[in-house]
Amino acid sequence: MEKMLSLHELEKAIECQRSRVDAMVYAGMYSEDFMRENRRLDQLINEYIELEDREKRLQAYFAD
Repeated sequence: MEKMLSLHELEKAIECQRSRVDAMVYAGMYSEDFMRENRRLDQLINEYIELEDREKRLQAYFAD
């Protein structure tokens, strides 16, 4: 089972992955490796959005 990352951990992972993808773009690397790294960045961003939404719904639920 995969470990669920916190918002802070996801932010750090996104920054790191974005730097990796940016470096590949800068170097002109548009290979399968680039596609894989870019998909990973998209996945991390989606995880962040889902977790942020889940936390907001929980806060709203407990605020009532």
